[in-house]
Amino acid sequence: MKPKNVMSAAAILACTFSGGIAFAQSTLIGSTMNNGDFESAIAGGKQDFTSTASSTSPVAYWGSLTGASDTDSGAQVGGNCVYQGSNGSYYKEGEGAFNLVTDYTIAAGDLFSLTYYAYNTYPNGSTIPQSVWLFSQANPSGAAYSYAPMATLATDAENLVNGNPWTEYTLTYTATLADAGNDIGVAIQNNSTGSSDYTAADDFTLTVTPVPEPSAYALIGAGLVGFVFVRRFRPASV
Repeated sequence: MKPKNVMSAAAILACTFSGGIAFAQSTLIGSTMNNGDFESAIAGGKQDFTSTASSTSPVAYWGSLTGASDTDSGAQVGGNCVYQGSNGSYYKEGEGAFNLVTDYTIAAGDLFSLTYYAYNTYPNGSTIPQSVWLFSQANPSGAAYSYAPMATLATDAENLVNGNPWTEYTLTYTATLADAGNDIGVAIQNNSTGSSDYTAADDFTLTVTPVPEPSAYALIGAGLVGFVFVRRFRPASV
């Protein structure tokens, strides 16, 4: 190949290398994706969770961790639901709920980032333990996800102090080869044993930055090779 042609090819590869490979971040749960803010279809100011999570669930895309409605939670009857407050809907938690993203399959190397807000709603000055975790689960056979054994990927455990305002929390996780092929989900659990120890959560946002495809690495390598040829065939200064 003539030096001029080599330089042209390398220039194209260099442009591709510098700006054409985008490892774009995608939102899996958010205000307009999978009901991360609990604003979808809250009837009568209160909506209970059911055992499945789908677009047509009473609380869209969310289900009960117990695999049944909130009325079977023993000491914490009626606590697992979504309330519509003066500033919008939020999750009031007496037992637990999950949201399993139905359209994203984990690949090894994926970087997941979760943010959410929570606070302690019980006015007795107590501290209530709460856990939020990312989990993986095998792809379901149908459109609705039922509670099933889940593999925990990462957990954020917080002690929510009464009187504190809504507080933002974060959790990150990089997927391994063992996670690949399963679906990603988010779960939240109130770990208190008290009969009225309720917590609230809202504004869940889960993003993923996918692992680069092997072809992207090959393109990067080709660009570097092009640079080498450019330097090798560059004419001497006059």
